[in-house]
Amino acid sequence: ANVALNLKGLEAQVSILSVIGDDHAGQELANMFEVSAIEADLIIDPSRPTTCKTRVMASSQHLLRVDEESTDDLSKALESKILTHLNKILDEKTIDLVILQDYNKGVFTSSSIAKIVSTAVNRDIKFAVDPKFNNASLFRDAFLFKPNLSEARSISNEVEVSKIAEDIKLRLKAQNVVLTLAADGMFCMSNTEEYHVKTMSKDIIDVCGAGDTVISTLSLALLHGLSLKASTELANRAAGVVCQKSGVAPILKHELDF
Repeated sequence: ANVALNLKGLEAQVSILSVIGDDHAGQELANMFEVSAIEADLIIDPSRPTTCKTRVMASSQHLLRVDEESTDDLSKALESKILTHLNKILDEKTIDLVILQDYNKGVFTSSSIAKIVSTAVNRDIKFAVDPKFNNASLFRDAFLFKPNLSEARSISNEVEVSKIAEDIKLRLKAQNVVLTLAADGMFCMSNTEEYHVKTMSKDIIDVCGAGDTVISTLSLALLHGLSLKASTELANRAAGVVCQKSGVAPILKHELDF
């Protein structure tokens, strides 16, 4: 949801496909999409709750978070329904890029990843991946693959950041790889570029949602023809902006104006 909101803040046309529960939180989320003018295809699974995160804050600082959710894999029936809905969206709309945002909440399983990736590849549609630890190495042939350093190390046994990126790029056949390195910035690699972007010096208030901002900004920038280096620098700038905001907040296009 936060990725969709960031894309909307950058003035992209965006649709979201996911699973919610048959509960108040699910209805509240659906209403929020409507208010934000984001097209949402939300499949209801009565057997699981809608993921709800409660953050405890003090003086604008994030102290802790309590999650109410189920992280069990979706049933085969729901996996099939997601694929059906995805194909329907791709049939009815002109889609330039699909972002696969995995939070290890059960939507992306080993079988669903293979089918979703195959669908994108067969339709010649670019897709970007923001992986989590489970099944991260199954996302092959991505236009953009963006793990953080811990997630990257769960895929590669290399030690040096550049070697990790190279290993992931070769093994997963990713066109562009960007590793987010927390306080050390980002490292990006393509067939023609290799670059380390240092973190912008900012007063950090809250890092919640910064990764969502990065994948959104990176994807749009690359899609519009910016180089990987320029796209990574822009995403780094966007992350710096949202980290100065309290709570989960999207980047807005005017905030990136130079």
